[in-house]
Amino acid sequence: MTDPAGKIFYEGYPSVRALNDEYKEKACDYCFKKCSNLRRCSQCKFMSYCTQECQKADWLVHKYECKKFSELSKSKPNTLKLFNDVLIRAFLRTLISVKYILKPNSIELENFNALFPYNDEMSSFSAERMKSFNSMINPLKELMGNQFLNEFSEEKNLSIFDKMNHFILEVKNNGDTMGYAIYLDLQYLKHSCDPNCEFYFEGAKIIVRTIRDLEQSEHLTVSFFEFDKSLNDAGRKLFFMNEYGFICRCEKCMPPTPTKSPKYEMAMNLEIFLPCGFTTQFKYLENQPQIFDCPVCKNHTISLKECFDMPRNKLEVARMDYEFEVDRLERMKKFKSYKELAESYV
Repeated sequence: MTDPAGKIFYEGYPSVRALNDEYKEKACDYCFKKCSNLRRCSQCKFMSYCTQECQKADWLVHKYECKKFSELSKSKPNTLKLFNDVLIRAFLRTLISVKYILKPNSIELENFNALFPYNDEMSSFSAERMKSFNSMINPLKELMGNQFLNEFSEEKNLSIFDKMNHFILEVKNNGDTMGYAIYLDLQYLKHSCDPNCEFYFEGAKIIVRTIRDLEQSEHLTVSFFEFDKSLNDAGRKLFFMNEYGFICRCEKCMPPTPTKSPKYEMAMNLEIFLPCGFTTQFKYLENQPQIFDCPVCKNHTISLKECFDMPRNKLEVARMDYEFEVDRLERMKKFKSYKELAESYV
């Protein structure tokens, strides 16, 4: 039994939202719908809403930032302008949600904690990551004060920043980027470069539907990232690494591994000498990009070509080839002797 193409699997609203600065005072900060008759928040005058219902709904989050916006507009108006940056506001609202709104042990908080984590695979992006984190955290200190940020450790704030970066979606209406949002109910969706579903938006509401017939056993997948469809597998992987610090492991990027030959298995365990003097096994280098951080000391970058041009590694490869050939000949001798036995031949 199949689910037909075009079937709607989900409709819902974001847990975190931030209107694009281009549409401030042109669209509602809550529902993202364009409106010519917006009502400003009477206290901070920084947020605008199309209806009283939207204003009340957003107050759950806005009450933690409203007074701070109002105070900053009087004391440091130039600093307040930094919050026209939609991603800074998105990070602020993500922190507010995790600290004050998502209840301990709730499904929503569990869903947030299960979002894409930062890990050692992305260590080569750590410098850029910290630069981006600091560019957002400093305005938040000015606005909310150290006490707000110190409720969590820097490591925890950084983890929240990473999760936001990897799961925030660009909300588009008729081609216009209205803002950015996090939909915690979509945590179960997997990314794929060859997805079976797509999503689109009506205001801030997201709608997920199938784009082909699905078997009931199939897991729902969408493409969370925009990329050039003409890229080959290697080009697409490199694009994700450079743009998002993301290593894609969907079925299109990491197809089922074929049966490995004995020589391949031997190569995986081959000891490789690194320029820094340490050693590692080839299996830890096989899927690295062209240039990568040393997996042992992490103090320098290297390439596979650089490693295999080292005389010691050339010798190791030659030794492996020799041992494999000797082993192959021994197996052929055994097979020949075995075949000559009458019962085996029959």
